[in-house]
Amino acid sequence: MRYTRAYFNLDHLLKEKGMSKTYLSYNAQITHTQINKMCKNVCSRVDLDTITRVCSVLECDISDLIILEPEKE
Repeated sequence: MRYTRAYFNLDHLLKEKGMSKTYLSYNAQITHTQINKMCKNVCSRVDLDTITRVCSVLECDISDLIILEPEKE
């Protein structure tokens, strides 16, 4: 299967879990700026350690955090 893009589902996950960006920032030890960029999908590169910490705090899988959009046929 081919994909057209990947994007973060972070804003949705935060709302679904009732968690604030500030809480995530503090507990994942990530800057609020980085979280905002992930929520707005304006970052192109994110360290794997950062993704791991976000998933740990949100108690989710990487596939919940990063969505791959399939190519339309």
